[in-house]
Amino acid sequence: MAARDHERDEELPRSRRGSQSRGHHARSVRCGNPEKPAERVGVPPELADRVAGSRSRLSCAVLVGLFVDRTAVPFGAAAPRDNCLAARDLAKCGFLNGLLTVAEYFERWIADKVPPEVRKAQAQDYRRHLRRYVLPALGDVGLARLMARDILGLRAELRQRGLSLKYVKNILAGSLKAMLRDAREIDRVIMHDPFVGVRWPRVEVPGPDPFTAEERQRIQAWFRDRRFSFHAGIAKTGPRVRPHPHYHAFVHLLFWTGMRPSEAAGLQWHDVDLGRGIVRVRRSRHLGEYSATKTRQAERTVQLLPATTHLLGALLPLHAQEDTPVFLNTWSRVLEPRAFLLPWYACLRALSIRQRGLYAMKDTYVSAVLPLKPIPWIEEQTGVAYATLKRHYGKWLPLAGPDAALERLDRLAQGGSLFPVSRSGGTRRQKALENPTSAECRGGESNPYALAGGGF
Repeated sequence: MAARDHERDEELPRSRRGSQSRGHHARSVRCGNPEKPAERVGVPPELADRVAGSRSRLSCAVLVGLFVDRTAVPFGAAAPRDNCLAARDLAKCGFLNGLLTVAEYFERWIADKVPPEVRKAQAQDYRRHLRRYVLPALGDVGLARLMARDILGLRAELRQRGLSLKYVKNILAGSLKAMLRDAREIDRVIMHDPFVGVRWPRVEVPGPDPFTAEERQRIQAWFRDRRFSFHAGIAKTGPRVRPHPHYHAFVHLLFWTGMRPSEAAGLQWHDVDLGRGIVRVRRSRHLGEYSATKTRQAERTVQLLPATTHLLGALLPLHAQEDTPVFLNTWSRVLEPRAFLLPWYACLRALSIRQRGLYAMKDTYVSAVLPLKPIPWIEEQTGVAYATLKRHYGKWLPLAGPDAALERLDRLAQGGSLFPVSRSGGTRRQKALENPTSAECRGGESNPYALAGGGF
């Protein structure tokens, strides 16, 4: 049988040998001239030496689904035009046999990561993470050959360099994984997920660090009375050092609304309703440009205290346009959260208060309002979901009222009776046994949950 098949293959044209014996399920490509396949498929000259001399490089293209034909076909003048074009596109992208490296794909991928498709800060993180930490180690690795072992090795290397586990996870599970996801789902240059099998230990996230009430009052007073330097402009005389109400109102707003610094910096006057005492959060400002809010839930309406409304009213310009920013710096330009760190840290140093970031003002507000307001109101006011509030601010959540079940368990732990004796004589347990329809215990006396009333 094998001999007859061999003789039949010898009688067939070279381009069709083996195609009948394998049937229509064969997923390989035969190259008409194996010594110069690059010329037969139209590969650019600069890539010809990288592709020449290998049939498997063209076969791997079929394995990733770039060719739709299920039969082996010769490449060359007699090959279908669609296959020639597919091979040419494949050669241009450098994917043949994994020739497309991680560095080459990154340069093509990062070109599309520009606002408004992605936030400017996120695009900056992509470039910093991948160029500084990933490409020096994995840049020359073929993209199709990247495996979980390579990622685990890079993780160990970055940890040995002293980077925290949280930052390493941001680099690999954040930026690198986003690039590989697009390579798999959009460009389809890889068919597997290299992160399958990569497990991460639990990352300890620093908890909130709010200011005390006394520290909050001192910080607000410092920004209210502090005299800042101003650009003199064309004036030759006049005060160059004076208070800046915008800084004071900015700090007061963050302390008493729970807004994020980028949300407050992104406010424009058409977002502010002084009559109703509310502001509408619709955008954020970071790295010198406006962008969307951090989450969809962050788009909300925030209620203002009367004191905050008064401070904002004092900032309202005489001829305010709809896109006029609410908060300005000492140069009469839009207040940038990152630039505001300079006077912020100067304030903490002057007051001998432990250094904390701007988000500490949000922590201060949330920790103060949790015992006073219901959770749905806090979610709407701060734009933070209840799960996040419980996870980060759980110790400030109000305790539940007296629980009868816990009181009974406490009596049981102290050696007393779980059911108090009633005035009519006998315990409640005895009466329950006399009238079994009045109370049932699924687990009998061995079920303390049911005995305690199931209240915990």
